[in-house]
Amino acid sequence: MKNILIPTDFSVVANHALDVALKFAQRFKAEVHLLSCTVLPDEWEKLSEQEKFGFLEIQAVLENISEKFDQLKKQHPDVTFHTSFGGGSLVNGIQHYIDSHEIDFIVIGSHGNSGHNDLLIGSNTQKVIRSIHRPILVVKQPIDSINFKKVVFASSFNLEDKEPFLQFRDIMAPFEPEIFLVTVDTPFAFGTMPNITAAAMEDFKKLASPYTCHPYIYKNSNIEQGIREFSGDIGAELIAISNHNRSSLKRMLVGSTVEALINYAALPVLCIDYEEGT
Repeated sequence: MKNILIPTDFSVVANHALDVALKFAQRFKAEVHLLSCTVLPDEWEKLSEQEKFGFLEIQAVLENISEKFDQLKKQHPDVTFHTSFGGGSLVNGIQHYIDSHEIDFIVIGSHGNSGHNDLLIGSNTQKVIRSIHRPILVVKQPIDSINFKKVVFASSFNLEDKEPFLQFRDIMAPFEPEIFLVTVDTPFAFGTMPNITAAAMEDFKKLASPYTCHPYIYKNSNIEQGIREFSGDIGAELIAISNHNRSSLKRMLVGSTVEALINYAALPVLCIDYEEGT
């Protein structure tokens, strides 16, 4: 993890994410990329200074954000910062930025189901999760320390989920965590037989080496609720889930679970996605 991107509008949830990202940066000796998510006119960067002068309110907002960027640099002299202003949609701004920079990890805030839809970051987090192919940590509340000792990886444990799991293991490696594998067995679900799932989970347990790993098949009427309840039962500090989708049906089923977790889980949620060939 060398480059961490934090989309920010300096709202409360964005600041929670920023604080967590700085903790990661200091622990991993990573560089921090701050992307301002203030709404800007399309192709703002291509406008001449004279054309920009006509947008006085926007200019004032950008000056305020520039001041906040400068304050952060002064407050954290041990962190290398890169700052940028993004125009257009949040998703397009993030995609354009990661196409131009070697971003390994994204930390973003979310207000979940709190109803604060006026926040630019929080109201767009799910769109980012659906579209951006990078590991994304979603944060909803302050985290005192990033000392993740008990972590959950929720999955159906299919072959295609091995790559996301290996990415998860590598991201968590500095914390030397105790890993809990969980799949939720729902009534009347059409899926893999429990004995086959259990065998697959044993393969993932081997991949978790050298870390202690416990596989669980947890029964609940709802997958997302089951993941949250299981995580609470074991005292987990983070939930990770594969968000890598290949078929339209899997995209619908997995996507709904990931987005529900983001909405309702109090814990930070690490969504693992990647591009083919990376």
